[in-house]
Amino acid sequence: MSSAKAFEKTITRQTLIDELSVSHGARPCTIIAATKPSRFRKTDNPFWDKEEQEWKIRKVARVNGMTNMNYEDAVNRRRGKEHLPATFKAGSRIFGKRVLDANGKNTALIEHNGNHYIEIMNGRSLDMKYVWVETGKELSASEIAELERFRSPKPKTRQHIKDEVQASTYRLDHVHGISINGQGFRTLIL
Repeated sequence: MSSAKAFEKTITRQTLIDELSVSHGARPCTIIAATKPSRFRKTDNPFWDKEEQEWKIRKVARVNGMTNMNYEDAVNRRRGKEHLPATFKAGSRIFGKRVLDANGKNTALIEHNGNHYIEIMNGRSLDMKYVWVETGKELSASEIAELERFRSPKPKTRQHIKDEVQASTYRLDHVHGISINGQGFRTLIL
């Protein structure tokens, strides 16, 4: 995968956690992450190792978006653009707990079961591919077509808008590169 900026620096995940633990408001970011597939049925799926209870593939993506955004405000801004009343109220967080900074303000970090995640309001996917865990080889077009047969329907939201606001959480040990506020990419090490 190519990126617009070269990797400038290598940092530890703990350094990234420390940086993200300080509230700076919404900031643009780009990440490269290798994640386990989501929204695919496992039953009879040849990409799921039933014996090991693990995916045989990873999704490797370079995405951009906004960190530390206010989801409710973002949905209501989008509703306004679609000439709908700004009446959306976000429900309770269903995954993890938002990490607060020293002043009690929200940060971009989510903590869940001892793991740290970064939450991003999705902008767009810049690059995406599926690779075999064992070899790192990219899936062929026919393998991707086979995988797509197992895709589960997208869950419905309560936003009631055409262009829905989507937020994603990425576990930090799955993030391999990050740029926040246009600072240049940094690779992550343990």
